[in-house]
Amino acid sequence: MGLFDSLKKKAKQFGLDEAVDALDAIDSVKKTLGDLKGDGLKKKARELGLSSEALEDLGLDDITSTVKSFFSKQTQSETEAEEHRESDEDVRRRFEQERLRHMSPEARRRYMQVRRSQAEVAEREEAEQARRAEEAEREEAGNERRRGLKQSFTYELSDSGTIRDLQEAFTEDYPYLRIGVYMVKTGQGADRDGGKISSIDSDTAFGDIRSFKGECEVEICGGDSPKDLEAHFRKVSGLVIKICYNDEDNHRYYISKDSDWYTEPIYDINCAFRDQGYEKADIS
Repeated sequence: MGLFDSLKKKAKQFGLDEAVDALDAIDSVKKTLGDLKGDGLKKKARELGLSSEALEDLGLDDITSTVKSFFSKQTQSETEAEEHRESDEDVRRRFEQERLRHMSPEARRRYMQVRRSQAEVAEREEAEQARRAEEAEREEAGNERRRGLKQSFTYELSDSGTIRDLQEAFTEDYPYLRIGVYMVKTGQGADRDGGKISSIDSDTAFGDIRSFKGECEVEICGGDSPKDLEAHFRKVSGLVIKICYNDEDNHRYYISKDSDWYTEPIYDINCAFRDQGYEKADIS
């Protein structure tokens, strides 16, 4: 096996595509110029109309010395490599160092300019990919929010149904919120004075609540605000409700008229409480 075939085999073994390409280039030039060396090679190059700069750009001596030096050291360290296996990146970095060591100052300068340009291009491409990924993430979040705002369900209230039944259906879609049902006077007092209020027991049947108008259907949509739902339930069923939640310390609150959340969509409120680390709403 010839020198070039041997070196190419080694280059392929270590996945050094650049070295393989360099060896192919050397082999091709050698076939063109013949098996000449030193001054004979330069003389033949001049006969073929190649300038000394063009000959230098070929970098034959640099590349040949680099490849020989690299694989000479690689062969010597193969035994040690079994115990201290280099990563592919380490191997490529060492090969580049060997190559630079055998280059002329001018060739090294041009090479480093190319590498810097490549690094800048790679950096710009990475930044662009990150920007696109962030943009796609924002778009998906926007699409998810639009779906959430449009999502709705209809719930049938009956005399035998309980408050707990309604709460379970509601928290299935909005786990960080809870519907509380209150006596009319309690709700009116909360709207007027705020403060602590007590809800009707969750196991109470709707038929046992004096303000309940009878069997009806209520529609709950992610785009509804607590204000919207309070008005809708009062108008359709006669029930007085509040949208409630548990904070990060598991304390229970209701969203009052003075709260900034009072006119926000319940979908957004549920997401915000989740992101703020609030506890899921309990319906005990």
